[in-house]
Amino acid sequence: MIAGGQKITEKEYQEALEMRKQLFPQFEALFQKNRLLLTPAVPEFAPKRDVTAGDPQLCVPWSLFGFPAICFPVRLKPHEPNELLYSIQLVGKPNQDYTVLKVAHQLNICMMENCAANLTDTTESEEQ
Repeated sequence: MIAGGQKITEKEYQEALEMRKQLFPQFEALFQKNRLLLTPAVPEFAPKRDVTAGDPQLCVPWSLFGFPAICFPVRLKPHEPNELLYSIQLVGKPNQDYTVLKVAHQLNICMMENCAANLTDTTESEEQ
């Protein structure tokens, strides 16, 4: 990765900075009506643990423009442990890192409570 970056010329770097400057308002406009965005983190299911983290193409723009983002796995059917995970990301406005982390923490709590509730529901229905 570092070797690839060293091959970038000063001209290419300056052009990329100019493109970033031109595109930033379009990304910033996404937050005119929203404090946060919830988006996919990868274009496919989250990979297994022993594999790479997946294709980062959906994360790159947020990093490029300085929007704080956090990715985490989500299982849509918590009572099915073999179900593949989805990887989602929560994105906030620049300099709103604390808000992103706070909401991500709350989402995690909600998902864990939902998992526990679904596991309890499954267990209770099996006993009857």
